[in-house]
Amino acid sequence: MKRLALLLTLFLVGFSNEDTEHIYDLNKDWSELGNYFEEYDVIVLAESTHNSRDMTTLHAELALYLNEHHNFSTVAFEQSKDYWTFINQYKDSHSVEDVLTNIIDPHILSINPMLPELLETESLHVTGMNWMSRPSGQPTNSTFEELYITEDIEQFWDTADFKTAEYRMRNFTYDLLTKNTMDFALANETLDIYNTIINSDYFDSLSPESKAYIKERVNVLEGPMHEDFVEDLDISNDSEDYYARRGKGMLENIEELVAEDEKIIVYVHNMHASKSLSPINYVDDFRQDELTYSLGHFLEASDLNVLIVATIFNEASNEYEAFQGDESNDYGRKQDKRSVEYLLGEFKKDQFFVPLNSLDWADEKLLMYDFGHEEWPVEFIPNDHFDAFIYMDYIEK
Repeated sequence: MKRLALLLTLFLVGFSNEDTEHIYDLNKDWSELGNYFEEYDVIVLAESTHNSRDMTTLHAELALYLNEHHNFSTVAFEQSKDYWTFINQYKDSHSVEDVLTNIIDPHILSINPMLPELLETESLHVTGMNWMSRPSGQPTNSTFEELYITEDIEQFWDTADFKTAEYRMRNFTYDLLTKNTMDFALANETLDIYNTIINSDYFDSLSPESKAYIKERVNVLEGPMHEDFVEDLDISNDSEDYYARRGKGMLENIEELVAEDEKIIVYVHNMHASKSLSPINYVDDFRQDELTYSLGHFLEASDLNVLIVATIFNEASNEYEAFQGDESNDYGRKQDKRSVEYLLGEFKKDQFFVPLNSLDWADEKLLMYDFGHEEWPVEFIPNDHFDAFIYMDYIEK
């Protein structure tokens, strides 16, 4: 009996050492983790919610460290490239403070309090790799960049067509988000408006930020918003078409950055980062087939040297308070022993990075809240979807 107990103890100790060998404690193991990341050209720091201050702060700290010590030169948000092209040109002619005061939504700053430091770091390029126009409430609400460029154009020409085009672009985004489809014929007419501005006698007299923004509008309308953009893919419904456009369009923007010899850190939701969502079993069959062509799918099939890291949490307080005003909307600790959150929580560390190839259960079918959304629980095989996890035991904001 004593011999059996001794063998069991040795087995458990060995199992524990094997499992913890490749865990990087995010409170102290930054140098080792930086060395692990250095071999990649693209690090996807995916997030299970867009609304966690704790999560965005950790990601920003990682980005600043990798920029300083491992030559990562770019942070690319899941926000539109034309929006960030305008911001960067505006920052060059004004200041970071002007960007934060005039353009960035205060709610975004409340979620991402380290954004000012990212923007002030001269060796770091902050941009967007999404392509959809940023919504501003309802499509009728103008954005800062529209108002700014309108004032720029009206020095030389009537602005009615430009304002019409901007309204349509916001409306296309609204339709894609709510109906997963858009009016492609109207998109072609809108493309004509922007091209007319580019070919005008006054275009070269516009500010650098106005010119760059309008050119990016053309790129979007000729690319992801063109009807034929995903004609080479096997698309079966509008939702699949929408997410294929999202994924392929983001991939092309990432590839463009890599082609400029930049090492990139990408921020995107875990859903978009997943390499393949089609094998997932949604408990309520919601969105079962929509995300066959995710960004992660395209990244996995590309020639890029990429590491896809899903960030998940176990317990949270007031995660949706800013949107729902519900202070009691907390997530309790996961108790199901088949859940990824429970298994990672057993390491008894508050935040760490772990490659999936070091976890002996990463090829098993497990439970996890749908990459951050408790109302959509899923069964999935972790290794089919990600390369690594960042685990946060508790997030508050």
